[in-house]
Amino acid sequence: MNWSDHRFSAEELSHLKPWRLPSVDGEEDEGKVPQAKLPMLTVDEIEAVQQQAYQEAYQKGLTEGHTQGLEQGLAEGRNQGLTEGHEQSRQLLLAKANELEQLINALTHPLAAVDAEVEQELVTLAVAMAKQLLRRELKQ
Repeated sequence: MNWSDHRFSAEELSHLKPWRLPSVDGEEDEGKVPQAKLPMLTVDEIEAVQQQAYQEAYQKGLTEGHTQGLEQGLAEGRNQGLTEGHEQSRQLLLAKANELEQLINALTHPLAAVDAEVEQELVTLAVAMAKQLLRRELKQ
């Protein structure tokens, strides 16, 4: 848009006010509402304001840091607890699974050890019977 070709309407011109350079000599311009002059602060008052601002900022930072640290600590503690709990549960489950496997083996093969022992005893008995038969036959 070419601004040099733009013309303002009468209504637009009625809303426009010319800009005036601000006064540098301390005198107020006509039509301006005088502003209340601010009182000059003493060094002690300025230091008190600075100290108050420092304390407020310190308290705000302390509170925010505490809140953030608490949230971070809770999250880290929760994660660590979950990890340790999972590991303990896994170890306990492995131990119980091992016990269960031994129990199942004992139940599925309960007489395996007894069978071997009975077999040995039968062999011993057969040998003893054979000895006795031979003795009796040789005596007769």
